[in-house]
Amino acid sequence: MSDTAKHTSASHAAQGRNLVQRKAARVVWTFQHLGPLLRMVRHLSPNQVISRLDYQLRALYYSTPLYPFVEQDEEIAEHPVLSPPDLWRGDAAEGRQIRKNIFTFQNRTINMGKSIQWHPTGVPDYWVFNLHYFEWLADLKAAGGTDVALYTRELLQDWIEQCGTFHPVHWHPYVVSKRLVSWLTHASWVLDGGETAFTEK
Repeated sequence: MSDTAKHTSASHAAQGRNLVQRKAARVVWTFQHLGPLLRMVRHLSPNQVISRLDYQLRALYYSTPLYPFVEQDEEIAEHPVLSPPDLWRGDAAEGRQIRKNIFTFQNRTINMGKSIQWHPTGVPDYWVFNLHYFEWLADLKAAGGTDVALYTRELLQDWIEQCGTFHPVHWHPYVVSKRLVSWLTHASWVLDGGETAFTEK
């Protein structure tokens, strides 16, 4: 057998071993996670299991190019129908920091510089969760000033453009529920003075 043939044969053998190793690793990963999954499912009601499966299927769909083109068009109200009461005045000092793109959650502060990073690297998901809750709108409102209101609308506009498609963290059901409450609570303040193109979004 020539050296070329030997080299080709060795290469094919190495590729075969790598393929087997990858498949074996997948099997091991499946069994490692199967036990905890079954233990968790055992304590769930049928409706909870169905809801979780429904969410997983929807998450797959939202991640495809089919979304939102197959969605039905629905009429959107010009103004929020319901605005929850603003029960928390917010922290003006914290709002002034946020105005500089400096965010603090869970005792961890990140200075984002000139532009906000909606999914900064090197931080845990729960920190990103807090960023996408938008509860810090109360701090910006407490800081006051027309420039702060304009800055807030620019942030929301940027979020819509950068995070408008599905992401498992940004669009986690719990995060969405908190964000909706925050947006609705501060809708009148944010929308007041905004251009029509922005308010329609």
